[in-house]
Amino acid sequence: MPAQHITGPIHVSISHCLIDGAPEYRALCYCWDYSNYGDHDILVDGLALSVRKNLFEALLAIRDQDSEIRLWVDALCIDMENMEERSHQIVNMRRIFSNASSVWVWLGTGEGVSAALGQLGMSFELRLSKSPLEGDLSAGGSVVAGSSSPFGRVVRPSATSKPSTLTGEREELFEQGVLQPSQNTDFAPVLYNKAFSRRWVIQELVGARSATVFSEANAIVWSDFEAAIEHLIQLNGQIQLTEAWQLIQVVRSAQGRADTGIDYSRPFVEVAVNFVLYAISSSKSLNIICRPWIVDWGNSYLSWIRSVKVNERGSHLASTRRIADSFVGMPGKCKYKATRGAEPVVRLEYGALTTNGFLFDAISDVALPDPQSPARHTSGGFMNLYQYLRHQMREEYTTISGSMESDEPSASIQNVLNADEIVEVVAGRVLIQMKGMVGRGTASIGLAPPESRVGDCVCLLLGCDVPVILRPTPGSGYELIGEAFIAGVMYGEGMDGLKTGQYTIREFMIG
Repeated sequence: MPAQHITGPIHVSISHCLIDGAPEYRALCYCWDYSNYGDHDILVDGLALSVRKNLFEALLAIRDQDSEIRLWVDALCIDMENMEERSHQIVNMRRIFSNASSVWVWLGTGEGVSAALGQLGMSFELRLSKSPLEGDLSAGGSVVAGSSSPFGRVVRPSATSKPSTLTGEREELFEQGVLQPSQNTDFAPVLYNKAFSRRWVIQELVGARSATVFSEANAIVWSDFEAAIEHLIQLNGQIQLTEAWQLIQVVRSAQGRADTGIDYSRPFVEVAVNFVLYAISSSKSLNIICRPWIVDWGNSYLSWIRSVKVNERGSHLASTRRIADSFVGMPGKCKYKATRGAEPVVRLEYGALTTNGFLFDAISDVALPDPQSPARHTSGGFMNLYQYLRHQMREEYTTISGSMESDEPSASIQNVLNADEIVEVVAGRVLIQMKGMVGRGTASIGLAPPESRVGDCVCLLLGCDVPVILRPTPGSGYELIGEAFIAGVMYGEGMDGLKTGQYTIREFMIG
């Protein structure tokens, strides 16, 4: 309900209706705050109800001065103490969110969230609103300064705006406290926001008619948000491993397709397994088993569901990188074709993913990365892979120049040696050498995950665009260590060995 002052109590009125026949409403997507329950009261049809801090702050940010807003919120629309009602409503969640006119994704009031969202919008000249309600109009109308929003004006830089205009708008935002001046733009409070790693957020966004990401001071429509993150990836590929981009990838892969058949009322591990099977079936590719797509969920026995571990990333984007870009890349955009587009054949048995492929080789040696230094800060020897490759490139340069005593490479060559592209490939990976199995003339070298060790198998799985490292487990199974780059194999050369009988297709049971 509307309120004339921000400090006024929050008034809510509950109405009952059928999902398919409901008046226009928005659905709220937010994180439950289990550590702050009962400290904040709202009035529901005149009666006090305690809600968690994060929900209370979201309602404050949404509330309008002049008109009521029809909103669906799980904590208010479902009796969470009634397990029968709760179970029944969980099954309906996808319909509830897909029938909403818009899904509002609340990022919370954490340190730096509003400033980061504001900077994200202003940095890429996106439409920056102070209310998610205004964001709803982006697809079908235009909102300008002086609108009826209770949050004030809307910043919408024009593509033809002069730099001075944009600078003035940014200065005004600084004066309002929306943006905080700093030497380095830090988008981490948005990119790593826990709202994007919620277990239910995928189904809430997949069927959404429209969506808006908002904080207490700013709001950006989902399509603009996606565009901004994509632009950031061009500047820093490490953003591919943030919660925001991982969610965007998953939502994109599922949007516009037939019903996945995934039952979201099942235990989370079952939902994750079914999603991977759906991704393999719909894309006719195994690349999903190489791509980190889920925040570390404490499951160590399903190696083919790849997770992004927080302790590997750190809490902020840094100028140095500890994790390289994925070789399989974004869905549908892998530059490699190690199995030449062969379709995967998979089945699930007792939690293990069984698929076809062949053993290419085994690891005979591993050059460990420097455990003390990220990729751009090398020290001592060739234990750091980045430094090793720089040395190899220098050797190649001096050989080509005709003298091993040549001076330091020219500025252009030095730029190559320092190129970010090297870091994007080698950061956090190790150099491996293979035994040279099956009568090959020379042993191959490649890049592999840092967990790789001597004796691990290098395999090509049909339907996977890059080689993988598998580790034999007791019995006849394997553990997936991760994706790899193997020289002379990435574009299907290894598949020729199937025709000559050099390799034989077999099954791999990956646990």
